[in-house]
Amino acid sequence: MTNSSWLSHVRKTIYDNAGISLTQILKRANKTYKNKKRGGKRKIKKSRKKTLNKKNKNKNKKKNKKKNK
Repeated sequence: MTNSSWLSHVRKTIYDNAGISLTQILKRANKTYKNKKRGGKRKIKKSRKKTLNKKNKNKNKKKNKKKNK
C-alpha cells in the first residue's frame, strides 16, 4: 500500500527543484515532509495510569471506612 501524500509531496519537490538528481530530491522531500497523524485513542503513559489506579484505590478505601462507621 502506497502513501499517496508522500508521493504527491515528492512530485511537488521534483517540480520545484528541476534538474536535481532523484536522491537529492528525496533527501529534500524527507526534510520538508510532515507526516499527518490520524485520529485514534489517546494513550495514557504507564506512570500516569498507575497514579490513576492508586487514586481510585484510595477513594474506595475512604468509602469503605465511611460505610463501616
